Amino acid sequence: MTVLAVLSAISVQLLAPSTAVADALGPPVFGPPVPTAQLGRGTGTPAVVDCQTSEVLTQVTATVNELGWLTAAEGFCADLQVTPGSVVLGSVASAGSISGFRPPDGFQFPVTSCPDGAVVTGIQGRDGTLVDGLQVLCRPLLPDGTLGGEVLGAYAGGPGGSPQGPFRCAEDAVATGFFGGVGQDLDSFGLTCRILGFPSTAPEDINVSWPTSLPVSGNSSTQGAITAPGQDRWYRFPVLPGSRVEVNLTGLPADYDLTLFKDIGQAFNTLTTTDDLTQLSAEFAADAFSPSAFSPSAFSPSAFSPSAFSPSAFSPSAFSPSAFSPSAFSPSAFSPSAFSPSAFSPSAFSPEEFSPEVFLPSAFSPSAFSPSAFSPSAFSAAFSSAQTRSLIAVSARDGTAPESISSATWTNTGFFYVRVQGRNAASSSAQYSLGITTSGGPCDAPLNDHATTATISGTPGAAQAVILTDPQRMPGSEPEMAELAQALDDLAAQTGGVVIDLADSAKVTALNAQADDPDHISCPYAKNLVAQSVRDIVNSYRDGVGSLQYVVVVGDDSVIPFFRYADNAG
Repeated sequence: MTVLAVLSAISVQLLAPSTAVADALGPPVFGPPVPTAQLGRGTGTPAVVDCQTSEVLTQVTATVNELGWLTAAEGFCADLQVTPGSVVLGSVASAGSISGFRPPDGFQFPVTSCPDGAVVTGIQGRDGTLVDGLQVLCRPLLPDGTLGGEVLGAYAGGPGGSPQGPFRCAEDAVATGFFGGVGQDLDSFGLTCRILGFPSTAPEDINVSWPTSLPVSGNSSTQGAITAPGQDRWYRFPVLPGSRVEVNLTGLPADYDLTLFKDIGQAFNTLTTTDDLTQLSAEFAADAFSPSAFSPSAFSPSAFSPSAFSPSAFSPSAFSPSAFSPSAFSPSAFSPSAFSPSAFSPSAFSPEEFSPEVFLPSAFSPSAFSPSAFSPSAFSAAFSSAQTRSLIAVSARDGTAPESISSATWTNTGFFYVRVQGRNAASSSAQYSLGITTSGGPCDAPLNDHATTATISGTPGAAQAVILTDPQRMPGSEPEMAELAQALDDLAAQTGGVVIDLADSAKVTALNAQADDPDHISCPYAKNLVAQSVRDIVNSYRDGVGSLQYVVVVGDDSVIPFFRYADNAG
């Protein structure tokens, strides 16, 4: 019938065509990220572009300088729209870019794009030390979720270098982003690939786990039923930074609990690399919960002094009554059943959930997935940790009382996930109602990340100190600014440093102007884009041996903004 993919306790497995599966296509499920080989042999600053959850790469717009090689690449991704009978590509939007800092004189912007309905599955091109040209390899996404025959996109670039590639994703895998190195130009370029499938399940079983969650809108009402003991129902909806969401569960036929999560898919994807699995091993080690972790000194009076909890630290809006009603934090809200093993165990992807007769050993090639990196225990830990790390709130009132959660989205993008679970395996064939409301916040106006705008890039290891300043945003007379500039030059000479005037970065200037615009002045995410662009400049001076020792920030938050971090208490 179709090529399918499901997430098992060991890994994401691709299922071969079979007549034994049910009739409906489920939501898209992606395997772990696997990089292709790269065009180019430069060693610039690493940069990455990733599509959003449930999106695939369909187009790359290159920036070609007057010398004929690439200085930047912008990715465009399409969302996957699934009905029980077919899958199609939805709207296309920019996912960001990786860019060098060569001045944009004589630039051209050729596009290498897949035909309508096709997705990127490989690349080829030309290179020397740098990337001279790029061409995407594409395969059409067929209505049954399989991939068709390969076609070529247009070539984007110049005639220099020598032919390289093709570098293809694994069979039945698609590109969900790209990566590379940047200096003045594009030093290297490769694809990030993931096996893609659509778990074929009966319609009533589509949303029984977070990878098969039912997509709903941010302002919607839907009905569902927990028809079997121990069953969960999962939903996901898109969010924007700076908004507020209200989730209400009403008309309960039995004692059900409501849980809200951040984007579990994003969390899981960050937990399936070798480095993250090593981190997980430490997190789940026995001594992580040793008595010393909970010693009296950890909870000394000084840790909870009045100044630590001043009124200014906790605004009323952060603690609405609905979020902190007594019943929401009753003992039953944190009972074992609220966090039952079935919710976070590999059994969430048991054979009963996904037709065992369709599993084939040949679905995975050893070269695509290292057994040591994705052992059963490591993968299970990543699966569980992705949910616990993403947990926002639980509403677990006793009996059939309505459940409600109110939460800010803070700086989150992607999706929020909702789980409806029966307390003590409660179930009923009668339906409940789930309502979701998203209210606009200060970040509703569209933001531009200016990913392709020129910025400053340093030479790794060239400075022991990076001194950041932006005189255009500082108060003071001309003589005072001249005196400050001389003092900073003296400091740089004494510390082996370099003075960076952020006004020389077109990207930082554009992002500052955007953050200062009345439409975005209250949006913390807009300021975080500025802070991240400054951080990227600092990181361009880092090398692998720790030559950069000092970072000096000259000016307050209005001059060089600090990162805004969410107060998750609200």
